[in-house]
Order: sequence, then C-alpha cells, then structure tokens
Amino acid sequence: MCEKTNKIGVALIDSRPLTRMSISHLLTTLSDDFVILSYPGIDEFVADYLEPPYKIEMILINLGAVRVSEHHISNGIQQLKHKHPDSPLVLLSDRDELADILDAIQIGVRGYISSTFNPAKIIHSLRLVISGGSIIPSKALLEIIEKATKPIAEERPNGGKVDPAVLRTFTSRQLEVFELMRQGKSNKFIAYELGMQECTVKVHVREIMAKLKATNRTHAAFLASQISSMEH
Repeated sequence: MCEKTNKIGVALIDSRPLTRMSISHLLTTLSDDFVILSYPGIDEFVADYLEPPYKIEMILINLGAVRVSEHHISNGIQQLKHKHPDSPLVLLSDRDELADILDAIQIGVRGYISSTFNPAKIIHSLRLVISGGSIIPSKALLEIIEKATKPIAEERPNGGKVDPAVLRTFTSRQLEVFELMRQGKSNKFIAYELGMQECTVKVHVREIMAKLKATNRTHAAFLASQISSMEH
C-alpha cells in the first residue's frame, strides 16, 4: 500500500556515538519533517526495528573511512536490501575513490554522499533519493554507464544498442513513464505529472527496465537516450 505521512522516517546507522548524534541533530535541525531513528550498527537495526507510525523512507549509513567492500559492510547492505527492499540505501563516506563508489553502486546503493558536502547539499541529496532519484558523484557516472552497458553490448549483435521496436511492447502508460524517465525525472515527479501514485510508478519503472534489459535506472536512462537518438 502507498502510505502518506507528513513525517519522513530515516534510519541512521553509525557505529560512532558522537558522529551519530551530530548527524541526527543536523538532519532534524535543518529539516523539521525528518524523524531520525539511530542505530549503532546494521545488526542492531535489523534486530530492533519495529514499524513505527510512519514509514522508513530511507536508510542512511555513515561509513566514515570504512570501505564498502569490507565483508561486514557489503554483507550488511545485502541484508538490509532483503529486509527492507522498498527503503533506498544511502552511504555517507569519507572516501571518494572511484573503486569505492563503483562498489557501492554495484551492490545496489541509491546514493553515495561525500562527508565533504556542506549540510545544505547533504539535505538536498537525501531529499532527491527519497523522491526516487539517485546520487552518484559525477566523476563515477561515465564509468558506471560503461560497466553497465559492456556485458549487454557483448550479447547483442548491434553492439548493445536497443531496437526501437521494443517500444511497441510498452503499454500507453509505460510510454508516458518512459518519456519522463528519459528526461531524468524522479518517480515523485512522474507520479505528480501523470496523476499516479508513486508506488504505481515504481511498478512501471521495474517493468520498463525488464523490457529494456537494463541493469539499473541509470542504465535504463542511457538506453532510452540511445532510442531517442536513433529515432531522430
């Protein structure tokens, strides 16, 4: 079901008490509609979390200098994805190496935020993820697209391009959603523009990605741009 609430529930996971309290205070001070539930670790969140009166809209993990590839982090993220598949995961990290960013995207994280961001930019980034978008540092974006499209390019005889005929398999509603996806619009914007509920938009997005054989939303947008360029 699609639940409407005036409060945005955010689960904050941080092993360090001082930074956990500081981030919680920052988020609630700058955004009075954020409700923060703080946990010292992923295991504690999974074990102790009970559905509150408001839905958890996002899970924010402050890694500090810990690498995404470390076993307890990557396994913990997979556990969170299994237990809370509808709550996007965002990482706050002191590291900005490309390898760490790519590791995060590969395991399904929706946002990777540098701890060097100013507070206003962090709040804006979190709101973008909650509304259906993704936060990917610009320096990693081109390599992510290249890695995402390479396996499909090897499988397809036309070098990885999508046959525009695939659009004929879309319903009229999927075509409307697809066009707004191609423009980079978030699920929240698409829902408002088309007069739909956001959870319905998510269903259409998943079906569109399946038909395009896209590995993620970024890849779907890239394939959509290919179709657009071939049609003009």
